Amino acid sequence: MNIAVLITPVSGAVIGYFTNWLAIKMLFRPHEKKYLFGFPVPLTPGIIPKERFKLAAKVGDVVRDKVLTEDALHAAIETEEIRGKLDSFVDSFVDKIIADESFHEKVKNFVTTNASDFVLRAKTMFEESESAQNFIKDTLKKVIDANVNKLFSVFINYEKVYESVKTNVFEYVENNENVRVAAEKLSELSMSLSSEHVDRVKSEIKNLAEKALLKLGGQALTSLDFGKIVENKINAFAVEEAEEIIISVAKKELNAITVLGGVLGFVIGCVPLVMSLF
Repeated sequence: MNIAVLITPVSGAVIGYFTNWLAIKMLFRPHEKKYLFGFPVPLTPGIIPKERFKLAAKVGDVVRDKVLTEDALHAAIETEEIRGKLDSFVDSFVDKIIADESFHEKVKNFVTTNASDFVLRAKTMFEESESAQNFIKDTLKKVIDANVNKLFSVFINYEKVYESVKTNVFEYVENNENVRVAAEKLSELSMSLSSEHVDRVKSEIKNLAEKALLKLGGQALTSLDFGKIVENKINAFAVEEAEEIIISVAKKELNAITVLGGVLGFVIGCVPLVMSLF
């Protein structure tokens, strides 16, 4: 066999392999602009070091506009894994509270301690809400009209009835003894919660937790420019570090491209030999 026949294919393989290897290296190298006799050397720095800021900005835009969106957040929360973790946390949380022997006593103490503050706030809100007052007045009027003969209703001062009812209701709920009785009733009620009631509580908490996650996540996406954060993080990488990261991720593919250059070079080098046979 004439070894000279292999010179062209082997040369093509070497050239193809070296060309692809050099092209990959030129993606990252040199890291800075080179000069020869005071003139800039073409194709320096490498493509990635030269365009790193544009690349970082583009990646940041993609993250902000395509990856970390409200739709993506909603889809993530709806996944079976996240949903399972949320359900498991809520179930465990509620079961732990109910199983606590002091839970019912805590309910009683909570109502007793906070009742006066709650009543004061409710009273203030009611007195500041014209619509709430009108609603109560209209309701009282309808109840009276439905149960009192029209002949007698003309003598009724609805405004005085409203004021009397309001005064008596607030006096009742502000009475410490009534608060104590209500607290005991709520404590007894908490001891007799059925599994259906517990499941309903869990369901409501899960819905509230999901809405809270969506709301807080949406606010975070709006207030925090994750695209800019990613862009700044990429720009903070040293060129050598970026090169190491990319090569470590795509090492197998880059090696395949280099070998493919050699194979294609060998095949192309064989073309003249094949053609010479005809």
